Amino acid sequence: LFKKDFESQNLNTTIYNLRVTPNALYQMDEKGSFDDYIMRTPPEDLRSNAGEKMRDLMWWYMENPECKAWGLPWKVLMRKRDRADPHFARYLHESLAAHSERKLTKQHGNFSPYYLPQEAMMHPERQPFADGAPDPVPLN
Repeated sequence: LFKKDFESQNLNTTIYNLRVTPNALYQMDEKGSFDDYIMRTPPEDLRSNAGEKMRDLMWWYMENPECKAWGLPWKVLMRKRDRADPHFARYLHESLAAHSERKLTKQHGNFSPYYLPQEAMMHPERQPFADGAPDPVPLN
């Protein structure tokens, strides 16, 4: 088995690390492309749950080109329940992506080279000089 990345125009994305057999690679060469292989190969020869789900989604995208134009990852609309209400699936995906971004920003904010401390930490309270110490020389 090989792990390969495939560009899919029908799914509007790249499928990363897909496990394929050497025979499947030869069949893709014969059919012309990854999309043609998925669309034209009968299920008995395809023998792949992921391939079947991709085929169903490709047909669904052909019937609903406005949803394909959203440019979502293919796994967002992979389930039939998500295809039944694609607007909610899109909302859910985008809200989870925004939440993940906020969480990462909060988690890595302290370690970022662009991190600015809070206003209270910008000007810490200065200690008084010890008794008998010379007066400080003003800076500029």
